[in-house]
Amino acid sequence: IEIVHYTEWYLRDGVFDLDRVLNGWVEKIESAIENGFEGLRVTGNTAWLEDKDWKDFRDYEEEINNVIGNFQMMAICTYSLEKCGSFELLDVIQNHQFALIRREGKWESVLIH
Repeated sequence: IEIVHYTEWYLRDGVFDLDRVLNGWVEKIESAIENGFEGLRVTGNTAWLEDKDWKDFRDYEEEINNVIGNFQMMAICTYSLEKCGSFELLDVIQNHQFALIRREGKWESVLIH
């Protein structure tokens, strides 16, 4: 298990760096395979996202699906509903295969693709 602070993984000089993060995932999965693992499971918490980073992060989410599809990699992404408006939620839904949503105290699965 490796835990990396968001400032180390997602940001460069305080700004979200799409290419750096995508390349980082490729390096991590290749390293895992080289070390005898069958794949990689990751999770990311987006509570750090600021409005100024949303468009770049949305573009990253679109692109990471292409990366994950080429490797034995599974990801769980979490989003703060307090920081996501309706437009941001639509972006999230469009860029994921399914979503788990807690409504009225119960978890529901929503198949997207």
